[in-house]
Amino acid sequence: EPGNECGVEPGHQFPTCAKHGNPDACTTSCGRGANGGYCQWRSQSFPTLAEEYATCSPNLMTCPDGICDELEELDPLLCPQDCAAVVQGEAIPGFHGKGIGKAAAPCVCIEPKVCVCHKFFPLPKPASRSQTKTYKETPNIKSRPLELSESKITIAPVLLFKNISDNLNTFNLITYLVVVDG
Repeated sequence: EPGNECGVEPGHQFPTCAKHGNPDACTTSCGRGANGGYCQWRSQSFPTLAEEYATCSPNLMTCPDGICDELEELDPLLCPQDCAAVVQGEAIPGFHGKGIGKAAAPCVCIEPKVCVCHKFFPLPKPASRSQTKTYKETPNIKSRPLELSESKITIAPVLLFKNISDNLNTFNLITYLVVVDG
């Protein structure tokens, strides 16, 4: 359980709370504008577009409130959810074209003017050793070399989200290239 204050020297510049994408990372982190220093997490009840979307904030009474006020304009790291110029993912921009108006998934702000709202699924728990099958050979899979002269090749980007923990967030974007024989 975190204490009431972050305990750093005066003049320390805190990062934005909006960079945290889950309750644990949020509530154990110090953040810019947070009373007592620690960020606060707002949960979302249903995965539908709502003004009360899940996000990490310095103060849930004022951020996000759907209004990009003068203080938030002066310090873009204070509440980027209200002032972002770019809103991506499962969300729609705010009424005046700034910030997040409604979202259907947790929102993080990866830059002061860019917020992304995506549902991140937890990784499946590893199977126990007794549930794991080991194959000495690859069963029933036949392969043959691809001959470029007889095939048309198309390369298509596919974006997958995996819930992988790193120091800042609990997600990584992974891009795969798929070769389609047509």
